[in-house]
Amino acid sequence: MQRVRTAGLVALGALLVVIVGAGAAWAIDGRGRDGKVARNVTLAGRSIGGMTAAEVRAVVASVAQAEPQRSVRVDVDGGRGFTTTAGDLGVAVDQDATVAAALDAGSKGTLPGRVVSWLWGFVRDRQAPVEVKITPSATYSAVRRLDVGRTDATEPSLAVEDGKLVAVPGKPGRGVDPAHVVEALPDALDHGSPSSTTTVHVARGVVPPRFPVARASALATEAEHLVTDGLQVRAGGTRATIPAKTLRKWMEVHDAGDDLALGVSPDEAAKGLAALLPDAGVEPVDAGFSVSGGTVVITPAKTGTACCGADAPTRVMEGLRAPSSSSRAVDLPLKLVEPKRTEAEARKLGIKEQVSTFTTPHKCCEPRVTNIHRIADLLRGVVIEPGETFSVNRTIGKRTREKGFVSAPVIENGQHSEDVGGGISQMATTLFNAAWFAGLDFGEYQSHSLYISRYPYGREATMGYPHPDLEVKNTTPYGILLWPTYTERSLTVSMYSTKYYESVTMSAQTKRPQGTCTVVRSERTRVLLDGERKVDSTSARYRAREGLNCDGSQAPPPKEG
Repeated sequence: MQRVRTAGLVALGALLVVIVGAGAAWAIDGRGRDGKVARNVTLAGRSIGGMTAAEVRAVVASVAQAEPQRSVRVDVDGGRGFTTTAGDLGVAVDQDATVAAALDAGSKGTLPGRVVSWLWGFVRDRQAPVEVKITPSATYSAVRRLDVGRTDATEPSLAVEDGKLVAVPGKPGRGVDPAHVVEALPDALDHGSPSSTTTVHVARGVVPPRFPVARASALATEAEHLVTDGLQVRAGGTRATIPAKTLRKWMEVHDAGDDLALGVSPDEAAKGLAALLPDAGVEPVDAGFSVSGGTVVITPAKTGTACCGADAPTRVMEGLRAPSSSSRAVDLPLKLVEPKRTEAEARKLGIKEQVSTFTTPHKCCEPRVTNIHRIADLLRGVVIEPGETFSVNRTIGKRTREKGFVSAPVIENGQHSEDVGGGISQMATTLFNAAWFAGLDFGEYQSHSLYISRYPYGREATMGYPHPDLEVKNTTPYGILLWPTYTERSLTVSMYSTKYYESVTMSAQTKRPQGTCTVVRSERTRVLLDGERKVDSTSARYRAREGLNCDGSQAPPPKEG
């Protein structure tokens, strides 16, 4: 028994000698490695034992560059998974934390534990962790994009109820919950190999809204306080006040990464500001055409400006948050408005030569001449694009004194009368004939109900508003430029384009009775440059006398200019 006790004491003493010796050796070895990584430590498969902090940082920088490219498989229980990269899921290496963990490898924990870790370092590698940080908003975005068949949760929003801003609760969706992916990623990445695909296991199920309705409710209260006094804004030399009622409709909450944030809806603000400040900026000018001495010249396009630039919603939000915002106007940026037709596009239209012209006479100095000249000025330079149907009424609109028209004779209810814009049927007839001989087609058109001797018999048109209208169809592959000119006693409409027809002639004219009226048919023959012939016709219908319809009744027709 004494012998056994003696042997035990000897063994215990030997163990103590080993432990003390190991501890002393660990302490001596540690003092020799101050500021360096312990022996046999690896980081992401790379040996970093004995490296200085600067050397470790260089290795960590290399790992940080490669880590976002690591392949990650999201394995979904009971559903279809997907594969992407760590970077796509918002994973990035926390370089400072990783360097610190590498330098601390084997130096944390209890003293015996550190000694044992040091001893293990002589026979096997010790792995330092790669510390990562995750941007949840990126994870949410990637999962929403890649999770096939999911129904996204609806986040809380704002609404106006009883004239006040209130929060609207979000609604759950179904699919992979991005929060579960965020939770599982660090451990999966730590145990996975950078050179192979890392797998994350998650389940498919109900996906709750990311943000609570209480957060939206707090923002609704804040927004209501901000909009109460309205906001004065200024852009392009014009000013307006956005009333609280309008501002409430613009307010919204949005995902700002890790929180909901209050903002102004870009779409609502863009529409609302454009309506509030319609005169801000300068209208763009399309590339157009001018005719001088029979030569067509392209006039340059000009870029315009309008309310408001893309930064306007942010400026509005800043203005609402600024102190004393109700006493000063917030400056809003203008946006550039490009012309609809550039000079290059104008050249492609092929408007280069006169293809038709027609003149009708009129007496000098009558009130109707003012209207003829006015509508000629408004139509000068109009371009009918290839395939387009041009309408005089859609282009000019109702003839009013504000537009420069005056009262003059018209034909109303089959009888001579007077109205603002009277006389513009002279333009209708002249334009009709210019288009007729240019070989163009027609949509809506109507002759005068009473024949007027200064116009070609059976080949003329009248105007009213909204009807009768005059519609001209450009069935050629080139643009058509309208160029009306006038003298004190005549109106001329010339058309410029690229020659498409060799000739256009009236090949026949017939007439037939229709009750008490006469219908005149004018046949047109168009010969294309390749010799192909096209024959069509237009028609006119004339009453026998004022106030008498074709069936002998007195029913009034549309007013004619």
